[in-house]
Amino acid sequence: MKKFNFFLLVLLLGCSEADQSVEIAPKFERTFVSSFPSDLFFAYTSSINPFTGKPFEFTTPHTRGKTNTCVAQSVILDYDCSIKTYQLKFKVCTPGALSFDWYLTYNGVQTGYIGSTAGDKPDFIYLLANRPAGNYGCNVVVNIWDSVAGQIIATSYQLNSVSVSFVDCLYIQRFNGVSNQGIGNGYYPMDFNGDGKTDVVQTWNNNNKMALLVYGNLASGSYNPTYSTTTNNGAVHITCVPVDVNGDRRTDLVQAWNNGGRLNLILYTSTGSAFSSGTNIPTSNGAVFLKLLPVDIDGDQKTDLAQLWDNGNRLSIIVYRSNGSTLSQYWSGTTTHGSGNVGFTVGDINNDGKTDIIQFFDNQGSLSIVAHKSQGTAFETTSTSITNTTQGSGNVGFIPVNYNYDGRVDLIHAWNHEGLLNVFLQIGSANGTFSEIWQSNMKQGAANLAMLPFNGLFENSGFLQVYNDLNRTAFIFYDKSGW
Repeated sequence: MKKFNFFLLVLLLGCSEADQSVEIAPKFERTFVSSFPSDLFFAYTSSINPFTGKPFEFTTPHTRGKTNTCVAQSVILDYDCSIKTYQLKFKVCTPGALSFDWYLTYNGVQTGYIGSTAGDKPDFIYLLANRPAGNYGCNVVVNIWDSVAGQIIATSYQLNSVSVSFVDCLYIQRFNGVSNQGIGNGYYPMDFNGDGKTDVVQTWNNNNKMALLVYGNLASGSYNPTYSTTTNNGAVHITCVPVDVNGDRRTDLVQAWNNGGRLNLILYTSTGSAFSSGTNIPTSNGAVFLKLLPVDIDGDQKTDLAQLWDNGNRLSIIVYRSNGSTLSQYWSGTTTHGSGNVGFTVGDINNDGKTDIIQFFDNQGSLSIVAHKSQGTAFETTSTSITNTTQGSGNVGFIPVNYNYDGRVDLIHAWNHEGLLNVFLQIGSANGTFSEIWQSNMKQGAANLAMLPFNGLFENSGFLQVYNDLNRTAFIFYDKSGW
């Protein structure tokens, strides 16, 4: 049962409002550019090589009256996960009297001829495939025609090498599709019919009424809704949270709204083929909060709710426990940790069948992670499970996954690097801390409407990017590359 409980709680994560920050996480790039500027008799320093931390430097003594300009670039492009290949790209814009010969180096030793460029030849690509790990670079021989001597003068330049390690890609794109529906105001992962695969519910305003669309066949490659309904309740809401209040493995939905300053909940239960009309659940607590998260505080397989709020700059938690049919306040407490954050998520960090709360915060520009563990009847108020990473805190979403199937939550940190989606994979340990084992450019735009956990065909290791494609809801599914 623990296996299902972990899967369900990750699946039910209510993180639909992805942080659209475009901050760049301060990690190295796999791309570098080295330039030969004008006249070929330069003493030039380009930008810092992100792999060595040192500038690129090139010099030449040949100044015999050459006035033509030339720019040569060598670029190691990102690793291609589908073919385990780095692309070494050369771009040369030269006058006809000038040519370049390129030689590959491995650990400082010239290993082979790559190619020549002359005149205004366009870019060409050299595929660096299935090579051993090491430092790869280029020797560039510049062939200058000396009109006085009537001969070619060849001058060699060593480009800085770059460390390349051919590793297995942990995540790859599985499908990408566009629906026939417009853009909603929220997207939430769920298992609508209890078949163990992730569906997505989209909420939207239908003439001031809350309307729900369920995409029930995404794992089968169908991108259009399989169920829709318009409720009799108002469309105005703060957020929605996917839950399983009665423990029947079919996901229900909670609509949270502000009722005169008080938090009110409307529970839509799933029958497997439809949602109920909605049951109103009033609370006595304020409607302002940092996040409303699905949890199972006591491991009884029924989803409870955790309301996180700022209590004098401290993180406070209110838990509404499920009795199988409704939710009522059960516990509240204030932690010793600050309320500042760049995101929250949930997961089982120690495989005890109970949900823990994970808080991400900015620690002087770097990302730190603190886990607030469930003790069965309460959440711990002083956490010792803190991870200080070397990554930036900028993100476009944090997604809980079960990458290595050990029952402990792992994390995807998604961020925007120059408009492209990049991800870090953090593996969870038994003490509630995390360690980064992998990062990659997913070669898709970073803009999204939501970043969600997604269980496609196998265990819950994947994630789903929901995005706007010309005002249509669209999906990209990423999963482990091993199947």
